[in-house]
Amino acid sequence: MGFDIHGMNPTIRGGSKPERPSDEVLYSDQDVLREYFAEVSQYEQKNPGIYFRRNVWGWRPLWNCVYWYCDRIISEEDYDAGGFNDGHEISAEQATEIADVLTQRLDSGAIATYVEDHEQERKALPPQECSRCKGSGRDPEADSVIVEVGKKWWHCRSCEGKGKTPNFASYYSVEASCVEEFRDFCKDSGGFQIF
Repeated sequence: MGFDIHGMNPTIRGGSKPERPSDEVLYSDQDVLREYFAEVSQYEQKNPGIYFRRNVWGWRPLWNCVYWYCDRIISEEDYDAGGFNDGHEISAEQATEIADVLTQRLDSGAIATYVEDHEQERKALPPQECSRCKGSGRDPEADSVIVEVGKKWWHCRSCEGKGKTPNFASYYSVEASCVEEFRDFCKDSGGFQIF
């Protein structure tokens, strides 16, 4: 699962949007497919306010960071809605203000500190009981068999027989470069929708 953030009135700084071939052509010829998506990628790089994407592991901590520094700009309702793919809108004025605050915080080093603190917290999270084997280390649906002292038992694929897995929250990470990219998107987005 991921989040697709679309600029509502993006600033176009260069190039023209590539014309999409018909699905029949696009999906029957791998060269056409690659070429089309390469052109789309180049167009979006020249025009960062069009589209921003992150998987769920990257979007939620980024949105948390934005809210941390921009809680006077985005309401609690905006923040909560930002965790869902239902098209919630952030106005052009809000997007510009978010970009300004993120620029200030990036320049001051506050974002780097935030990212470092988040990373330390993430790494310090204790492992949790494996949800597949309930901590036993054995999984009746596993493919591999381990023989131990003449007994056969099924080895859990999720925890590799340890009974513990990384803490679920440890998968959520954020990087300063991601904040910079989002800042650039906000600046040129003309407001945005979260899908």
